Amino acid sequence: MLTWSWATAADAEEFENFACCGERREPWVLEAETYVRYWVLRQAQYVLTHRDEHGSLVAVSAFDEAVIGLPLQSPTDHAGWHIQVVAVGVEYQNQGHSAQVFASTFDAMRQLDPERVFVTANVHQDHVISNRTCARAGLTRWIPLDAVYWTLLGDVPELL
Repeated sequence: MLTWSWATAADAEEFENFACCGERREPWVLEAETYVRYWVLRQAQYVLTHRDEHGSLVAVSAFDEAVIGLPLQSPTDHAGWHIQVVAVGVEYQNQGHSAQVFASTFDAMRQLDPERVFVTANVHQDHVISNRTCARAGLTRWIPLDAVYWTLLGDVPELL
């Protein structure tokens, strides 16, 4: 079972050494690792650490407040969230942690503002694992961001 907490400057050194790529060298995987290592604490509004029972850093997630226009035609602005990153450390991948990291991230969102019920994320069209994991978390392809990235849309589930 993982526990989450808000990241602080004290987590910076662990983030600088965070690895989620392993042998995978696709640009979109490297992008997530680089974001956690160098940018997440400076750029994301809300950053979470996800740790195991020994206190080891298993995963990092981050999100920002966002305004989401729904529906696409004649949209109404809704206060929501945008996921910046969900990254599971190499040694913890393929162990079912992603679902728990998403659930904890959604819990944090609801604790901050239960009125924000929509969430978006941008995922590379060829990142099969991320697309599958996001779909399991309730985020589905919504609109293309550009030629290779999609913006996904979903609901923030109720607090558990």
